[in-house]
Parts: sequence; structure tokens; C-alpha cells
Amino acid sequence: AGLFAAAYAYYLEAVLGQRLLKCADPALGMTGVKALFTSMLHEPRGESLGCLITNSAIEFGAGHPEREHLARLGLEILQQALLERLNAAAVAGCLRGGIDPAVAAIKLVALYQGVLVLVRAHYDKRSIQQAIDMEFATLEATRLGVP
Repeated sequence: AGLFAAAYAYYLEAVLGQRLLKCADPALGMTGVKALFTSMLHEPRGESLGCLITNSAIEFGAGHPEREHLARLGLEILQQALLERLNAAAVAGCLRGGIDPAVAAIKLVALYQGVLVLVRAHYDKRSIQQAIDMEFATLEATRLGVP
């Protein structure tokens, strides 16, 4: 259990943390958040091994209280990062009016996890990209200032 907890902590920092910094740098706004999602379609060496957070949530989601909190921690880190970026986008006028950043962050966590599962199941990546594009089209304020 201790080894798994240590490996998980490393994963949160080295994989999730670095992906958030690289793809969803707060300075990049909504473009960065969308790049975070698109990055999952282009894994190194074309691998589709999934995500330790996703795999842990599925495997340890219930009935394993000593590990369940680890899966929840990873999801909460992702949700908090997305919420911060959505709040910043709202302040900058880049988030479509009427969208609650807290609700949108949860929805994006669900999409993020779903994309990882679909990639691992070898779904057509063009179709996944279209779903990502559609979601971000509903979130982003139009460039002409129309809500």
C-alpha cells in the first residue's frame, strides 16, 4: 500500500502536474485548457495505457477506503486546476456568459476521464477530437463579443 501511495504521489506530480503546466499553462487561457484535452490524443510512441488516476478510480472506487482517497485526490487536483483556468477565462471575458465555472470544471473532469477511456479503447481519435471541439465551442465566448 505504501509503495502504491508513493508511486501515485509521483504520478500526480510528474505526469498530471507536468501535463497541466505544459498544456494548460494559465497564461494560455482556454486555448491551453483545450490543448490539455487534445494532448491525450497524441501520447508518446502512440501508446494508450490510460491514466493512473482513471485506472485507480475504476479499480479502487469503492470497497478500498485506503486507496479510494488517492483516486479522489487526483480527480480533485484536476478539477481544481480546471476551475482556476475557467475562473480566469470568465474574468478575461473568454468564457461564454451564463456558464458556472464550478459546474463546467466538473463536466470537464468527466470529459477528461472519458477521453482517456476512449483512447485506451482505441476509439477513432478524429471523433474524440470533434467531441472536444464541440465542448469547447460551448464554453468559449465568441470572438465578436456575442454571448
